[in-house]
Amino acid sequence: MEAAGRYPIAIKIKGIGHSVPKKLVTSDELERKYKLEAGWCSRKLGISGRYWVTKESAAELCAQASAEAFQKADIDPGEIDLILNASNTFDRILPDQSIQIKDKLNLTDPQIGCISVNCGCLSALAALDLGGALIASGVAKQILIVASLISSPGFNEKNIQESAALGDGAAALILGAAKPQEDSCLYGARMETYSGAHGIKGFKGMKEHETLFSKDILFDDLTFEFDSQTMQQEGMKYNKNFVSRLFPVDKKCLQMIIPNQSTRIASDMMKLMFPSRKVFTVIDQYGNIGAAGHIMALYHAVENNLIKRGDLVLLHGMGAGLSIYGVLLKY
Repeated sequence: MEAAGRYPIAIKIKGIGHSVPKKLVTSDELERKYKLEAGWCSRKLGISGRYWVTKESAAELCAQASAEAFQKADIDPGEIDLILNASNTFDRILPDQSIQIKDKLNLTDPQIGCISVNCGCLSALAALDLGGALIASGVAKQILIVASLISSPGFNEKNIQESAALGDGAAALILGAAKPQEDSCLYGARMETYSGAHGIKGFKGMKEHETLFSKDILFDDLTFEFDSQTMQQEGMKYNKNFVSRLFPVDKKCLQMIIPNQSTRIASDMMKLMFPSRKVFTVIDQYGNIGAAGHIMALYHAVENNLIKRGDLVLLHGMGAGLSIYGVLLKY
């Protein structure tokens, strides 16, 4: 998916927020539980801690992250036109998770629309791209983009790779039109999907032509199956020249590269292409929080003054499917 003629788009990220459950699970705890040598999680996965839900819902975490984003943007929640939910998991099948988020935010205006974008771990990047197009076309003026992952209730506890790698959390941002004098824009975006690699799965159990409504449901059908190493290895052959196809500019212009916040494999891969000091991750603190990871990393980069207005930032990711997405922002 490419539309080079419509970029750049004069949009601005006005505020970013985040939220995690109260329960912090350290890698030390998991290493003792699974009788692993000290430091195994950090060495293998690059993760020292993650947060897991106890009673928190996805909608609650999304609402908390959104509230901070509104506060940072200094706008009233009622000023948005649309909620784009880019979450990997949801509290109920119906109604749509975006509507549940709207309810938690106490937004009663029926003209605030609610849509979910589902591209797996790339959903937040797709929402940024689509949100920019909606603002450019005049359909919306200000959009709330929010992403979350709650995977801990569906762990296969026999698999240390899953339990240690995955965390729960949410992140949100407010997207709006940039003023003529503001040096912020969506500089470019590109998505490529290689459906021949669709066999890299997310959830286990069901045969190809069965659904949750055509069989007895077993716990294994809802157990998360996560194999980032296989996906990253499969994706490397497709990703080799992706960045040059995304934007034909000098890579030295990039201030920061934010890759998948999955495991250290994703960041190590990008460090082969860019100076390691420019590749920024937060997986050490949060583990893999799916689509929320890109926004979470952007949040911390902004909070720690690692990027400033006008800096060129590349958000890059690979997701099951296999899809590759790149979003180039002038923050």
